[in-house]
Amino acid sequence: MFWFIAHTFEETIERLRDGRAPFRAVSFFQARRARGVDSVPLVALVSFFLGLDDGVTDRLPIATLWNGAADSRSGWRLALRASLDRC
Repeated sequence: MFWFIAHTFEETIERLRDGRAPFRAVSFFQARRARGVDSVPLVALVSFFLGLDDGVTDRLPIATLWNGAADSRSGWRLALRASLDRC
């Protein structure tokens, strides 16, 4: 891996000395697409919602949620309201 990086830097410096661009833009975008960089926005969105879900479930008292849900249909609403009142 080290030699690959060293060779890349050598080639870039050589191209800059010759007055050429270090890489072609077309090659850059083809490599980017091949590596899956186009999926980064989707990964970021999924990560955001997973973090949001973790934050919400950490704030809810799970025992109250289950006990309330067994008693009535509005048990989860009461648990959420009690959790938000403590904030």
